Amino acid sequence: MVNIITKYKSENFNDRKGDFIIDTIVIHYTVTDFATSLKLLTQSKYGVSSHFLVNTNGDVYNLVDTEKRAWHAGKSYWRGNTDVNSNSIGIEIVNDGYSEFTDDQISSVLELCQMLKEKYQAIEDRNIIGHSDVAIGRKIDPGKYFPWQYFAENGVGVWANIDKDQSEPLYYIGDKDDKILEIKEKLSDYGYQITNFDDTYDLELKKVLYAFQLHFDPENATGNIDNNTIAIIDSIYYL
Repeated sequence: MVNIITKYKSENFNDRKGDFIIDTIVIHYTVTDFATSLKLLTQSKYGVSSHFLVNTNGDVYNLVDTEKRAWHAGKSYWRGNTDVNSNSIGIEIVNDGYSEFTDDQISSVLELCQMLKEKYQAIEDRNIIGHSDVAIGRKIDPGKYFPWQYFAENGVGVWANIDKDQSEPLYYIGDKDDKILEIKEKLSDYGYQITNFDDTYDLELKKVLYAFQLHFDPENATGNIDNNTIAIIDSIYYL
């Protein structure tokens, strides 16, 4: 069973706003070591926090009561909500952003997410996401090494199993096509922030696609529109 430690508490939290219910989990990496991460996430002068911090040995530190609003998502958007902090639980994993997560971390985060899903029944698998999914163009964590497929296979999150090919880009910036508008509409319906609803492959869509690919096709995260990306979008859209 995951080891949850409560000896450290963050000064950075407030009440959840409005009528929000807890229905989302946002996963992050810290970009620094445990001691520095703990300092940044707990001391008031830094103004950030998360509900949980997972060390490299798999120990899980509960820094903010899950009923409270931790300050982990920043400027963000998911499924029409621009205050992701108010309806989410934030999990920070100690990682430099360039290395694979430890087996102990993966086991602990998976079990923690399973526990949170059981406690908060409103959490849907499509709402178990990365910081990069909700902060388009601003954040890339938990990065390409986070095992979204393994998590989905164990009942946490969403993954698309498709037959991939050596797909080439179908469009370039500025191209127009009805299929591009369809892609935008499906990404928006799924939860991503799209503001330009037209048939143009623009920079906004490229950034959204890059975030989408970091989650669902991390080995091929380019922001390009190709057959693999279209197949993944279609696969998860109809789940």
